[in-house]
Amino acid sequence: MNTGEDTQGLRKIMDLTRLISITILVLHIYLACYRAFEYWGFTASLTDRLMGNIAKTGLFSGLLKPKLAALVCLIISLIGLKGKKDQKIQKKSIIACLLCGLLCNSVIPLPP
Repeated sequence: MNTGEDTQGLRKIMDLTRLISITILVLHIYLACYRAFEYWGFTASLTDRLMGNIAKTGLFSGLLKPKLAALVCLIISLIGLKGKKDQKIQKKSIIACLLCGLLCNSVIPLPP
C-alpha cells in the first residue's frame, strides 16, 4: 500500500529530477551564450572558474548532449507520475504544437 510518506517522497524525487533538468538547461544556455553574458556584464571570475570545471565534465561538449541529458531527467520524472486523461485534447492541437516546434527548430540556425 502507498502511504502518504511514500507518495510525498516520490513527489520530492520527481521535483528533484525536474530541477536537475532545468539546471542542466540553464548551464547549457550560459555556456552556449557566454559571449552575450560577457557583453552584458553578467560574468564573474568565480562563475567563470566554476563553469570551466563543469564544462570539463564532457556533458556540455556538444549541443545535443545537455539537451538529451535534460530530456532523460524529464522522462525519469514522468515515470513516477500518474497521468490524467484529458478528454478535451484534440489531434489538431497536438499537430499544431508539433509543427510549431519543428518550425522553430528549422528556422533558428545552429551556430557553427
